[in-house]
Amino acid sequence: MHNTSYVTMHRAINRYSENPRGFTLIELLVVVLLIGVLAGIAVPYYLKTQEISKANSGAALASMVATANRMYAVDHGALLTGALTSACTAGACGSAGNACDLINCGYLSRQDWSSNPYSVQALNNASCGSGCPGGSYVACAMRQGSASSTYSGWGYVVDATGAEYACGSAPGISGVTQVNAVRGMPRP
Repeated sequence: MHNTSYVTMHRAINRYSENPRGFTLIELLVVVLLIGVLAGIAVPYYLKTQEISKANSGAALASMVATANRMYAVDHGALLTGALTSACTAGACGSAGNACDLINCGYLSRQDWSSNPYSVQALNNASCGSGCPGGSYVACAMRQGSASSTYSGWGYVVDATGAEYACGSAPGISGVTQVNAVRGMPRP
């Protein structure tokens, strides 16, 4: 004795497996809609993650150049000024008379400085252009890009104490905002 509902269900399953119909249009539309919604959620987070990565890179570059510039000043008696570019090629220590000596003297590594999303400068207690007003900074990294870009005037500066500041026209930033204080140093 077989249960009739079991037999009916078993026949229906066998009939469906013997004659596969594929997916219906509604099923395909639901899958495409779900993929679209997931992509719509994921893409903004991906772009935000890219911007955060570039910002962290700019902050690290500014801090690295500031440390190298201060070390050079301890060894040679003066801070250097100028942009670090790919044009900073091999030369004798002290031969360039500008920020390229940070590379020539071994304080910074040779790399393709022009490919960074930030333009990096060593400063001698000066400001870093219009994006970062005022201050007496030893290094800065300003975001490169088109003038219409949201982050085009954004950057980081480091003062002689090692305190790091975000500045420029990025969302949420007005003027100069301290982002990293040196341990034991009071915030201004």
